[in-house]
Amino acid sequence: MSNLSSNLKIRLSTSFMSRTIGSSIAPFMTLYFANIFGSYIAGILLAVQYILGYFFNILGGYLGDITEESQFLIFCLLSHGISLILLSITVMFNLNTIIMVLLFFISVSISNLYKATFNSLLISETTSENREVAFTIDYLSLNVSLAIGVILGSAFFINYSQYFFGISGLITLIIAYLLNNYFSFENSKKNLEYVNLRSVLKSYSVPLLDYTFVKFVIGFGMVSSVTLVLSNSLLIFIEKYNITLRFINLNLIGTNIFSVLQIENIVIVVAITPIAIKFFKNRYLKKTTLLGAFFLIITYSLTLLTFNKPYFLILLLLIGTIAELIFVPGAQSIQASLIPLERKSSYSAINLFSNNIAQGIASFGVSVVGLGFMVSFVYTFAFGLLGFFVLYVSIYKLHF
Repeated sequence: MSNLSSNLKIRLSTSFMSRTIGSSIAPFMTLYFANIFGSYIAGILLAVQYILGYFFNILGGYLGDITEESQFLIFCLLSHGISLILLSITVMFNLNTIIMVLLFFISVSISNLYKATFNSLLISETTSENREVAFTIDYLSLNVSLAIGVILGSAFFINYSQYFFGISGLITLIIAYLLNNYFSFENSKKNLEYVNLRSVLKSYSVPLLDYTFVKFVIGFGMVSSVTLVLSNSLLIFIEKYNITLRFINLNLIGTNIFSVLQIENIVIVVAITPIAIKFFKNRYLKKTTLLGAFFLIITYSLTLLTFNKPYFLILLLLIGTIAELIFVPGAQSIQASLIPLERKSSYSAINLFSNNIAQGIASFGVSVVGLGFMVSFVYTFAFGLLGFFVLYVSIYKLHF
């Protein structure tokens, strides 16, 4: 971190804060709504949340490119923080549930409105010399913040949701303060346009017609879908067959094994990150990224064939996590080099769809679990291998 600019340090620190509090809330909102409205209404509310997220992500990517970056980000962060504090007050005093739902949707909409622009700060503040180091640290930050957030949320969110909303709002306001006072934005005069559907579509015609970038996003999403096997198909098989891991005097059964695997994943990421920064920065970036993707696909896919052998499963996860740590920062570094700075927000908005591709493939993979572990293996491995091919085609002519 000492070799990174102050701007990068602020961006990485604020991202860690945002992800930690976000991951302590977002995964538990379905259960929260189900306790209030029932599962049917909760499902509808979740669908509306996703629709709003997609729409405002696209709109925000466009606005981030045509407005002053600093003003747009600070305004959105302040609005988001205030909406979360109001949501906290509404829940704390048991006010109208309709107002509570509306405030939640407002906060979701605003957070997606500035997400692409906030993410793009990492692209604009890195250079070819420090890009892979920055993305490796960001990946470490992502894993640690998600782990902390999920642990806090699973322990306290349902009973203390009002405090989580309030703390999230305060942290968002702190992020706005830090960016406004300590982050040096580029001063660039932008000609504001009248916002309409045609101008938005015209803006996105540039990244969507950038076939190298689009192929990379699709390939990255397909390969990333393999990493989600741990929390989807594999978890179902472990639970379904009541797999037991015996260690000294401990007998870990079902979801307890899943918790051990999750902890192993985080420990490996934290332990290996300094080594990854030292040995993989600027060294054959394209080759190491593809090599990481290849081993990631093989090892994570094989976990579906070895779910009943816990020790072998742990070994595969060790190799797979190291491969993931090589692949993800390297791929993000390559991807950043493909994004023109003058359109970084709209490109970043399109880039976020790689997560949707990964989640969509992994979610549908759950539906084939009933056909057996061999079918699940073939499904996961096939999409991963296809993603590897798309990635290779998109970057094999590039020079790094």
